[in-house]
Amino acid sequence: MQRKFIFNLLLLVAINLLVKPLAIFGIDAEVQNRIGYEDYGVYFSLFNFTYIFNILLDLGITNFNIKNVAQFPKLSRRYIGKLLSLRLVLFVVYALVILTIGFTIGFKGNRINILIFLIINQFLLSTILFFRSYFSGMLLFVLDAFFSVFDKVVLIFICGYFLYVNTTTDFTIYHFIFSQTAAYILSLGIALLILARKIGFQDFKIQPNFSIAIFKKALPFALLILLMTIYTRIDAVMLERLHPNGEFETGLYAQAYRILDAFVMFTMLFNTLLFPIFSTQIAKKENIQPLLKTSSKLLFALSLSVVIGCIYFANDILHLFYRDIQPTSVLTFQILIVAFLPISAIQIFGTLHTASGNLRFLNIISLIGIVISVSLNLVLIHRFGAISTAITCVVTHGVISFVQIIYTKKYFHLKVDWKTIFALLVYGILLVLLVEFAFQFNAPFVLKFVLFAVTALVLSVLLKLIHIKDMRQFIKARE
Repeated sequence: MQRKFIFNLLLLVAINLLVKPLAIFGIDAEVQNRIGYEDYGVYFSLFNFTYIFNILLDLGITNFNIKNVAQFPKLSRRYIGKLLSLRLVLFVVYALVILTIGFTIGFKGNRINILIFLIINQFLLSTILFFRSYFSGMLLFVLDAFFSVFDKVVLIFICGYFLYVNTTTDFTIYHFIFSQTAAYILSLGIALLILARKIGFQDFKIQPNFSIAIFKKALPFALLILLMTIYTRIDAVMLERLHPNGEFETGLYAQAYRILDAFVMFTMLFNTLLFPIFSTQIAKKENIQPLLKTSSKLLFALSLSVVIGCIYFANDILHLFYRDIQPTSVLTFQILIVAFLPISAIQIFGTLHTASGNLRFLNIISLIGIVISVSLNLVLIHRFGAISTAITCVVTHGVISFVQIIYTKKYFHLKVDWKTIFALLVYGILLVLLVEFAFQFNAPFVLKFVLFAVTALVLSVLLKLIHIKDMRQFIKARE
């Protein structure tokens, strides 16, 4: 299992490094540069609004499916047709809920138009993720890796044409949204064909008894995803609705959040690989600690270097991607990027508890996260704007990750790895000293950044956060 994890992690990282940064910064960031803070702020708020209720499209079926396909692969053929039929019903429910709440809280005109198209896009993306759950559950990580980026590749070509080739066209947010729609449809069609050949489709019809049984099993997953989505996505919606200059402040927050989200996407690769592997190990009653230790060291070393580098190089990084930088942009980004540390921890320890079925704990801690997030936003947004949402994000994820780590030790009877903790502390201190030293010289940003990245990699190897010996053992280990 460790060998499979390491190999497929490297595969996923390599593929995503080639595609997603270009989609995020070459397309998404350029869209904001072209249409401005206010228009993009409206889109970003509406996107997060539709994302919060995204669980209604799935009700936890996808995560539930990954676990069950991994543990009971023969059942995958029997249920896929019924699950697809069920998802069509959920789409109707999702659309009605989104539009009803949207009208209630004051969305109208152009906002409703954008909302309708985002609803369609969320359904298409959710269905792609559902198909990917079969590839992931069957440990077909190459296919999963392909479909994790294919829609982004299509988006780059379509939207890139309007941004960089056909420059005479007056670019609007609808060009971006429709490009996403086309990319999702093409990706969904190819995934459907491949899955049909691998497992086929049976009983494509709605069966109430089956649907009720699935709801009962998937409901804990659904509740967890809903609660987690609320505390991670409510910030932008509240900022746009509550601040006097909400559209502008949300656009400013989106600048910083886009970079954080880009890094989080790579931590989610750990989630994608760890969830089915942890599920299989727990089902077979195998020791989870070696894989937990390896993944934790890798991810914490990565997140520490990212946070330290982004704080010190914040101004250069923002100017690298955006033409319009406001006075508070740098501070907002410096604060928000700190959240990457606790988010990384949540990706590992939260995934472990999800795989073990310990959803009651995760739901409770997520509910606490919502209370913290909403309370801090209500108190701070009116006065501090985007900076307040950044502070809230850091505090909320910090509390949740700390509780998860402490509880994981108790629940799985794990020993505290003081050696790794000490190595991480030394690693962080040395990186800070390195950057402080580098800033004494008037060198170009690119040179400083490359020096920082290379030194971070060397230090992580020397401190055995990336352990060469372990890697060799993984390669020789049995799958």
